[in-house]
Amino acid sequence: GRAHAAGVCVPQPLLLETGSAALGAPFIVVARAPGKPLGDIFEPPPSVQPLRELAAQIARIHALPVDEMATLPGVSEQSYTAEQLRADLAKYRAVIDQLGSPLPAFIPYAFDWLLANIERVHSPRTLVHGDCGWHNNLVDGEHLSAILDWEMAHIGSPALDLGWIKTAAEQAMPWNEFLRLYHEAGGPQVDAFAIDWYNVFRKLWLVHLVVQARAAVASGAMHDVEYAQIAARYGPAVVMQLSRALQQALANNP
Repeated sequence: GRAHAAGVCVPQPLLLETGSAALGAPFIVVARAPGKPLGDIFEPPPSVQPLRELAAQIARIHALPVDEMATLPGVSEQSYTAEQLRADLAKYRAVIDQLGSPLPAFIPYAFDWLLANIERVHSPRTLVHGDCGWHNNLVDGEHLSAILDWEMAHIGSPALDLGWIKTAAEQAMPWNEFLRLYHEAGGPQVDAFAIDWYNVFRKLWLVHLVVQARAAVASGAMHDVEYAQIAARYGPAVVMQLSRALQQALANNP
């Protein structure tokens, strides 16, 4: 509700049920938003206009009063301090080491590079969407109509959102242009190194999810075509995207 009132492109909230009596769990009812997802985790929509609008929308999210947002139920600080980031990386690495074999040798190097450079990561503290890829955005015609799936929203680094969307953004426009639109809409200044760092960090997060899906399907623990599709389609794609993110980070920060 507060995001909608601040002009963030989210469906209008109509009802919030905090109890569990009606459906067994709390729920929210929102107005239907027009449009459909275009693109996916890595691919932007065919038109550049929704991407331009997303830059401004991410800025509005990051400009929301962080102390007020931190009081909302379920919104905690995550993946921000060096201690939190080390704990995240330890969790991702344990999963990948256990389930990910065989994987390219550069993946352990990516973990080592992130750990070696944690102290160089500095950024403001804001509300973060956490998963603002195009699979979670609706496009109506040429315009962004809604940003969905806020279950990963948290207090943390805006560089996480920017690093996450960078892969898709750079396929459609120069990254400096995306950042210009972001800053013009009120987005805070975010260190370029932090964006590169979180780009690699977030791709490793996705690798750790994909290897879990692959292991569940391969072992027979999960009989789900969606999990199989994730393992088959996104497995090679995310490893390639991680490689590109790491190469870019190393080139920008020798």
